[in-house]
Amino acid sequence: MSEYKHLKISCLTRCEWDEQGRMVLPQEVVEEAGVGTEISLVGSFEHLELWNRAEWLLHLKEIKNNRTEIERKGKEAIIKIKADAAAALSAANGIANAGVSRPQNGH
Repeated sequence: MSEYKHLKISCLTRCEWDEQGRMVLPQEVVEEAGVGTEISLVGSFEHLELWNRAEWLLHLKEIKNNRTEIERKGKEAIIKIKADAAAALSAANGIANAGVSRPQNGH
């Protein structure tokens, strides 16, 4: 997983807005991304994604057509994350309480 992160993060480039509110992308970024001259800049939570416009429109159409299945899988993933977090918290509480004697009946 760390190799994947390194690969993706090493490709990140900080871009600045020009005086007219435009972002000028370095040519190497455009070439590496293979986006061509018509692009879509897509918000994705904490970052922006640069897409070839035609590919983005196709992807958008596909995800809209599969909305029900995507939402079902997303909800299942959230339920699993919550269950895993609850199990981890329970295990951590068990470890924290191990070996601790508690008075019984107020003694």
